[in-house]
Amino acid sequence: MTMLSFYRQSITYSVLLFLMIWMGCSPSEPYFFVHITDTQFGMKENNAGFSHETAMVTQAVAAINRLNPAFVVITGDLVHKEGDVEQIGELKRLISQIKKTIPVYMVPGNHDVGASAPDELMALYRTNFGNDRFSVSHKNTTLIGINSQVIWAKRDSAENEQYQWIEKELQKANTSQFRFVFAHHPLFLQNPGEEDVYQNIPGEYRNKYIDLFDKYHVQYMFVGHLHRNHAVNAGNLSIIVTNSVSVSHSSEPPGFRVITVYPDKVEHVYYPLETLPAQIE
Repeated sequence: MTMLSFYRQSITYSVLLFLMIWMGCSPSEPYFFVHITDTQFGMKENNAGFSHETAMVTQAVAAINRLNPAFVVITGDLVHKEGDVEQIGELKRLISQIKKTIPVYMVPGNHDVGASAPDELMALYRTNFGNDRFSVSHKNTTLIGINSQVIWAKRDSAENEQYQWIEKELQKANTSQFRFVFAHHPLFLQNPGEEDVYQNIPGEYRNKYIDLFDKYHVQYMFVGHLHRNHAVNAGNLSIIVTNSVSVSHSSEPPGFRVITVYPDKVEHVYYPLETLPAQIE
């Protein structure tokens, strides 16, 4: 950026701030939240135990309480074995240790509701964790969490009902500066036309959601599932994959992502658990 461009941008933003204040519309103060995914209790020991996941999530919870984010979002694969009472109980025990002033929002992954997302596992998830989707507003942002497993499993009735709900929520978000979607699965790994694999959303649904998110100007989709960090774009939509907080499948250690929302921009940084700062400035 040239100095002239910098000054022009600074002047433009200053004028915008002045007009907002003059009209009684103060810009939102910056805030940050935490994105965690794939806690997956039982994965390391193939369901024989979950001491590793307990240690990692305990460390993450302590960091959350120290950093004091506006809220936390967990995007699925909460446990490794769907319906396992002990794994579910351990996750709930640790999540309950997050300070009550920090809301926690969750959506399921394939290990939570099963590959085919049958009604009985969906009902069990809701009994333990509440609704399998959410829509909340915070300052200048609307955040929508969805159950991507009903899309992946091609449960057309449930998928269509959820799609209609997503669109209604996005319609209500037209005054928000930013719109984020949270899910377990990325829509695609490299490009929208790629073949269907275990890690992505089936192609017959993919463009449907890309078009929906483009229509309503969704800027970010935060997901998990891959157990590694990854990022791709579809037009103005950035799909950000966060590494597992428990078991990484890459050279980067387990950790979580911190997303900071300013009045005019969004920044996100992935932190391995051992390199988390004392505080977020």
